[in-house]
Amino acid sequence: MDCSLQQAEKRHIVEVLTRTEWVIEGPRGAAKLLGLHPNTLRSRMKRLGIGRSLSRRPHEISQPRTSH
Repeated sequence: MDCSLQQAEKRHIVEVLTRTEWVIEGPRGAAKLLGLHPNTLRSRMKRLGIGRSLSRRPHEISQPRTSH
């Protein structure tokens, strides 16, 4: 998958997870909004390195972290 496409997918998933307050399953969960099975969403989250810590800084997802 192209890096920019992966970044866009990651950004979109994090935005939806943030909107759903990181609820994955159920009628108001992110998987439902994305049209995915909850296990498929979990698999993509793992592949893309998405975790709750990203919810605070979705605009920094594609930027490398630097130490000061």
